[in-house]
Amino acid sequence: MADPAYTLLDFESRAKSQLQKGVIKTWREKSPILERLKFKKTAGLEIEITRTKDLPTATWLDFGEALPAMKGTTEPYKERVHKMGGVIDMPKEYAAAQSIVDERANQESMALEAMAYNFNDAFVNGHPITAPKSIVGIRYRLVNLLDSTMSVSAAALDVSPNTSTTTWANDLLDVIENLRNLFDDGDCDALLADKKTIWRINAAMRRSGLLPSTVDKVGKRYTTFGEGGPVLIPSGMKGDQSTSIITHTENVDGNPDSAAGNKTSIYGLKFGEPNLAGFYLTDINAEDKGELEDGVSVRTVVDWTPGLYMPHPRAIARVYDLEVA
Repeated sequence: MADPAYTLLDFESRAKSQLQKGVIKTWREKSPILERLKFKKTAGLEIEITRTKDLPTATWLDFGEALPAMKGTTEPYKERVHKMGGVIDMPKEYAAAQSIVDERANQESMALEAMAYNFNDAFVNGHPITAPKSIVGIRYRLVNLLDSTMSVSAAALDVSPNTSTTTWANDLLDVIENLRNLFDDGDCDALLADKKTIWRINAAMRRSGLLPSTVDKVGKRYTTFGEGGPVLIPSGMKGDQSTSIITHTENVDGNPDSAAGNKTSIYGLKFGEPNLAGFYLTDINAEDKGELEDGVSVRTVVDWTPGLYMPHPRAIARVYDLEVA
């Protein structure tokens, strides 16, 4: 893949039309994950990456002793781009009508929000077998592709508002510190959880006198876990705006979701190479096709071909078996 890597802010600054700029701006506002990922351009549908598995053995030497060979263990794996987008058609009369609400712009906005929410969902829950058209999500990667040490149990810790555990706040902070320490350099860039769990983390930090925040490049304010710590990102809802992307119906082992489950997870993310990064085949496309040949409708086309890759085996981690009723 060729350098450099671009953020969506970079894509927005390079946009060739107001429509394209508007598409990217909406995705930045509705997907805090897309906003933080960096994307490199690729020439093909797939890339092959070598991922670190085991570091070489280092040793001390006597003076005059020959230097030993050092070779780490790596493993190759492939990632591919996936296509997201759609066409937005509407009767030309609605597009031409002068009213308080621009119906065409309204329909475009709703479609773009749906695409952003769909990306957020796939980022967490994308499954190569049950949903082969989408990106592979972080949950599948942690369970099936990465070392089990990157998923740690919260040991049924209950941090619900009505919990009987008097030490729940300190226990939750300890669990998150454990999660942070799974990463190289002892920290990650973001903690991803559902809104209710973020609320309880904030409550725990408030009790400890720690509740700093930061403002991202879109202008949104997020709490950070301690001063200069990882940003707390709520995963939000799926496109139906009623189903949580990160649920509270996991089993105690973190898999799978079930009607009987009442657990949830917190994910740690470290962005940028050599950790969690993106790549793309074609630039973000946004076109006003105008009136169609049928003479009835006008059309807007939006599509993009992003993918995810993780060269480092400690790019993502999670804590599971956490109860937040």
